[in-house]
Amino acid sequence: MFDTPLFQEHIFENILRFNWMTLSSRLWLPWLLIVGAVLALSVWLLRRQLKDISCADVFYQKNWLFNRRSIKDWLGAAFLAVAFILTGIYVFSTENSFFESFDTMGFGTMRSLKYGVVPNFDYIRVAPLAFWNLSTLYAITQNMFVIKSFLLLQLAAAVACMYFFFSYIPTCRRLVFLAVLLLTPAMLQTAQIIYPDRDIIITLMLSFICLRYFCQNKRFRWLAGFLFFMIAAIYTKETCVLFYSGILIAALLWRIWNEDIVLKSFIHPLQTIKKMPLEFLIFIGLLSYLIIYSLLTPPTSKNIYIMDNSNYGFQEILRYYWFELVLLAATFVMLLRSMFRNLASSVNPMFRDGGFLLGGITVAAGILMLHLIPTSWHLIGRTYYLLLPVLFALAWIFKNIHRPIVLVLIVAAVLAYSLKTNMACYEREEGLYYRQVADFMAKKIKENKRKTTSIFLIERPSELGRALWGEECWSSVYHYYFYPYQVVFKSNIYGKKDLPSIILREVKLKQLKSLFFPIVTQDKPSSGDWVIIHKQNKEPKTMDIIRSLPKNPVYENKLFRIYHAENN
Repeated sequence: MFDTPLFQEHIFENILRFNWMTLSSRLWLPWLLIVGAVLALSVWLLRRQLKDISCADVFYQKNWLFNRRSIKDWLGAAFLAVAFILTGIYVFSTENSFFESFDTMGFGTMRSLKYGVVPNFDYIRVAPLAFWNLSTLYAITQNMFVIKSFLLLQLAAAVACMYFFFSYIPTCRRLVFLAVLLLTPAMLQTAQIIYPDRDIIITLMLSFICLRYFCQNKRFRWLAGFLFFMIAAIYTKETCVLFYSGILIAALLWRIWNEDIVLKSFIHPLQTIKKMPLEFLIFIGLLSYLIIYSLLTPPTSKNIYIMDNSNYGFQEILRYYWFELVLLAATFVMLLRSMFRNLASSVNPMFRDGGFLLGGITVAAGILMLHLIPTSWHLIGRTYYLLLPVLFALAWIFKNIHRPIVLVLIVAAVLAYSLKTNMACYEREEGLYYRQVADFMAKKIKENKRKTTSIFLIERPSELGRALWGEECWSSVYHYYFYPYQVVFKSNIYGKKDLPSIILREVKLKQLKSLFFPIVTQDKPSSGDWVIIHKQNKEPKTMDIIRSLPKNPVYENKLFRIYHAENN
């Protein structure tokens, strides 16, 4: 019942339909055209300045190639291959169905499977390109093994882009750096989920690669590539907005230090812009995002996404991200030391280590200021919000620490922590237990196919909004796998009037009703109900329900007990 074909029918038609929905929904296509037109006009107006500026020193010029005769390079490649294989083992060793996690169980995934992706371009988030590849992938297949194979190919593409861009790092060091990055918790622990974090690495790297080529030969097609991929990154995930902002801040600070920007510059802003056309183009891209964000989203204090993921104190935030923050802080201290040693340098740090590291610091600062921690049950302990700071901190370390013994000690410390953390995270994977419950219920639903199967669900204890979301995930994933069997979910929390849930309001819409089995409010199970209870839920009302049920459950695994109420 849980097996799906390797590929969908009518693939080409599905791709067009799914992606047209992505482009046409919620003003994304017209806004994209407006942003593109503004950037094109800016490039045309600044074409002479862009041709004339000297930006050869913006990037490192050294280009290390793989040496087939070097044993060190082959050992680095072997280490990277091992890291990639371990990532593949991790990806396929977790649950290979839509019971993988609450994100894949949720109505958003099920809506994407049926209708295509509706962009996150609304009052919650402004990330219309966050899952464009998911839209295309679901149009081709809904088989989890094929989907995870695609995720590994996508990861390989990200590694290839990073390998090409970081060519200024000696080859062996670069290969080891990429291997270490793959094994860090921020990178590994969401490798099996279709998240946009691999997308932003690819788009960031491609934007920098295109800009590097433009700086070398001043051909405007490479500048167009840079702007295209920069906009793609910015509108894929909010952290990229912070990252490019950090790069822009680094460039402006350097300009101020070198007195390219003085008080008189504000009197003649057009002349100032002509001196720094690249910075202005980045500013226009960021400004476009800020405009649409201010128009579509409420203040931070009322933003539901931020509210749901920021219920933590500063000490909790530091404990959660301590490894990533220590790595970033230590790298920043070493950067400052290097800067003070080279105060007379006239090298622009915009797209060198200084700019990249300040971009990572800006991302981390934004996460800390908003107190953001992913709060979904399956994401506890995962620090992928700080993936970009980890990436560029490690890049700085492998570029600038020249003593092999120091570098080996840092790599050993990072890998030791990553091993411990990744193993703990793997032990918390829960998809298998949700699948086991579904396997059991599949038999009962088949046996009862001419009647309605009633499931009274009691998830783990949680605040009302989170518990409601969990129950809706159950309903949507069961609807996907068990349709057209008749199933109804019952709950003693669903239907509360004051729940801060968007889904609760939207589920009344006709287009979403086709993605859920009914969920009805009921205080206690009725005779004939299958009662699924999470073992962590020991609330008084849950214990009262358990006492009213048969003494022994009909099924039990690590997380759940299932009772049949009619046996009472």
